[in-house]
Amino acid sequence: MKANIKTIAPLLLTTALVWPTSLASAQSASTITGLDIVTRQGDGYYHPQQVAIERSLTPGEKRPEWIRYTDLSAKDVFGMAPVAGTNRVYVTDRSNATIWEVDPDSGRELRQFAPSTKPSNNLRGIATGLGEDIFVYYNGDGTIQRLHKDGTVVDSWKAPTIYGHTMTYVDGYLYLMTDRGEIYVINPTNHGLARQIDVKNPAGGTFGVNATFGIMNDGQYWNIVSANDSAQIYRYDSNWNFHDKVNLKMWTMTGVIWNGREYYALNFDKRAVFTIRVQDDDVGAVDQATTDHYQYIGNLMTTKRASEAFPQFDEKNTLLLYNDPARITADFLKPYASYLDRSGKRVGNLFDSFLFLPKGPRSEYLSTHTDEWNTYLTKTIGDMKVLDQEWSDHNKDLKQTGKAKMWLSVPYPSADLNLATRQQIVHSYMDKANQLIHDQGFKNLEFRGFYWHNESANHGDELVIDFNEYVHAKGLLSMWIPYQTAGEAVNFKELGFDEVFHQPNYYPFKGFSFPSNLNRFYNLTWTGARYGKGVELELDPDILGSDSTYRDHFKEYLHYGLAQGWLNASTAFYENSAIKGLYDKHDPLYDTIYQALNGKYTEPNVNVLNSTAGILSSSQSLTLPTTAKLRLNVLSDQPANIQKVIVHTDDNSSSPMTYIGTLRADEELAVHGGKLVKQELGGGSDSLQLGFNVTLNTQLQVSVVPNNQTPFVDVAKGSPAVQSIMDLSNRGILNGMLEGGQLKFLPDGQITRAQFAVMLTNAYSLKANNPVTFTDSADSWFTPYVAAVAESGYMQGYGSTFGPEDPITQEQVAAIMVRVLNRQNQTAKTDGVTIANQDQISNWALQQVLEGKKLGLYTDSFGFTGFAPQLPAKRADVANVLFKALGGK
Repeated sequence: MKANIKTIAPLLLTTALVWPTSLASAQSASTITGLDIVTRQGDGYYHPQQVAIERSLTPGEKRPEWIRYTDLSAKDVFGMAPVAGTNRVYVTDRSNATIWEVDPDSGRELRQFAPSTKPSNNLRGIATGLGEDIFVYYNGDGTIQRLHKDGTVVDSWKAPTIYGHTMTYVDGYLYLMTDRGEIYVINPTNHGLARQIDVKNPAGGTFGVNATFGIMNDGQYWNIVSANDSAQIYRYDSNWNFHDKVNLKMWTMTGVIWNGREYYALNFDKRAVFTIRVQDDDVGAVDQATTDHYQYIGNLMTTKRASEAFPQFDEKNTLLLYNDPARITADFLKPYASYLDRSGKRVGNLFDSFLFLPKGPRSEYLSTHTDEWNTYLTKTIGDMKVLDQEWSDHNKDLKQTGKAKMWLSVPYPSADLNLATRQQIVHSYMDKANQLIHDQGFKNLEFRGFYWHNESANHGDELVIDFNEYVHAKGLLSMWIPYQTAGEAVNFKELGFDEVFHQPNYYPFKGFSFPSNLNRFYNLTWTGARYGKGVELELDPDILGSDSTYRDHFKEYLHYGLAQGWLNASTAFYENSAIKGLYDKHDPLYDTIYQALNGKYTEPNVNVLNSTAGILSSSQSLTLPTTAKLRLNVLSDQPANIQKVIVHTDDNSSSPMTYIGTLRADEELAVHGGKLVKQELGGGSDSLQLGFNVTLNTQLQVSVVPNNQTPFVDVAKGSPAVQSIMDLSNRGILNGMLEGGQLKFLPDGQITRAQFAVMLTNAYSLKANNPVTFTDSADSWFTPYVAAVAESGYMQGYGSTFGPEDPITQEQVAAIMVRVLNRQNQTAKTDGVTIANQDQISNWALQQVLEGKKLGLYTDSFGFTGFAPQLPAKRADVANVLFKALGGK
């Protein structure tokens, strides 16, 4: 299956694995036929949530509008400046007054450093100029420092203000800006104030507090980030006359850079650098280096990791059931409670959870008419009775049991009231609601808790915290669906909310001003996985009309939800009765929604990876132009520690190439002379380059492997030993020997007792609490492994010695593995069991060897070799026995 290349798609990614250029000669295209990524997190395998693919655009191709991001380790980012002569940036971290050098194009943090001296941690502004020098500014202290690129302070002085925020360097001067649009132009040579500029807002007035963040000059206009105008960029001419606005569709932005192609936007809230192309008409042919322009192709996804990264609440699919002023009937509820066929017969489950809440105008009315809350509550209890009966019919027809879950909205009391009054109103309402629901004794409904109706928490509103505490005191849960850019949407756990859903706001609702920007899906992917939020799906009755825009947009929810993994998350569904309308019209989209809500939705051009033993494997083929480069990005809500990457190609004329070693952030791998070698980032290659975000000083294996081969040049793909060898290799239990850039397993080679101790330690995560006692096993590379297997009782020595360099025999391996299985309560009787060459087995090992055969570790052959108990065991045979002991078949 060839990859389906999309013309316009944004991209939000974190750690990056860069794979430029094709593998074939200039006369033919190369096909990437598969990819295995093995990672380890802690003591177990860790699956990256998403592996997304881009390819470079070749000269003459159209360049799309896109976005991606680089996640930062900095705890409290604020200022950003370009690194001279590069597309890299410096970012300040005011939590500890350090500076990060970041490469947004590859998604890498290259280094972190700090000023050699610092007056405080509140390092905010940063600017670059005068060669490689860096200028930094400390808010509250007012100090400006001039640094060498290694952080050494070479000059320091006091600025004209202690209230500065961000800074830039233009034509020999520093421009230091406060949050009110006040700009101090400073000569960094004599430290003097050249002039002061009071920038006016577009209406000609002065900026208020916390209004301006981020300043830079793009060569034609001054750019200032307006915090109070949706973080839009205000552009001014050289005389500081307002020119226009640029909307990056960003939020909480404190730094911005124009690199000549895109904007780099520093997001304070998300601690990330976003790369954004905003010119809608900028789709001309690429005329710069192909490495500068990448186009999103598709995702390779592990569904296992996606289901772990995105929350799975006890309710899978929650319907937002607007019951006031609407009338709720059994006929209305039926196509929501059950999936119906065309005849109206129930054939499956649709929603398992129902949130009762008033519609917008009614909700606003209740906010200022709290005396009407009891009226709403009385109506809702009646609607719950209808749902109770409907769910009874649902269970009866489908011959199943179980209760529908339900939630009740708490209207928002007007902020004109004092806090104590608002708390009393909310408490009284919840008390009465809880009692009424309890008194009804619903047989088919489970009351889960209360929903906070206001889509904002008003910056830690005390009423929100009090609401959650009161809900929990009743033994109930709280739910919230904040609007997308609500400042507290990522801090909901601190406010006390239990279940929170992310609003993509991508559907083109009439009367709403937010644009249908695909970046919203990537924001959802990032924040949902990182902070544990479910997903709100959105549509309305306009989807029933003739305008295909509404249907097309909703289908993009399904496409990107599948590709990015969040369609597997728990969902809340805003649909305003549209699903009922789809069913009534026998619209196939009703069936599609059923598939999406039940994990049955698929698309032929979305390739979902299945994870097995820590491997992400793809059968998708990706054909590239010979001049193209490929970039793989691993999106993760936690740092991913890549252990091994295997790239499969259709170039069957070449031999496998392997690199084993460490990489720095400014290093990459490249093919030179048929080998993968390490070089500085951005160097050339014969055909292929790969770069990684990996933990420094961590061993990494990278292999480029033709389809008909394995990473081991001496293990054929058709070998009966290949499954066990590859499984144990990918688990990190054993590996081969790297010789001349080629990885060899030596399947017929022997294994020493020390090497087998390493295998057991890796396979069963053994650790020793006491030092080794064997006289021949101290102060060696294998010492901790010998100590671990001896202390566990799995391996024994010869009195005071272990014999680490002795080849381990077949009967020793058999006896040891049975000993391991016995410790795991796996035993077998040996009555009547015999084995080939039984008379050659040592007396001490006989019963365990027979038990190993009964347990299925081997037959009359030991692995792939006839059973010869006293002979040294071959590496391939040992791998097969250990593979079976670990549950392999």
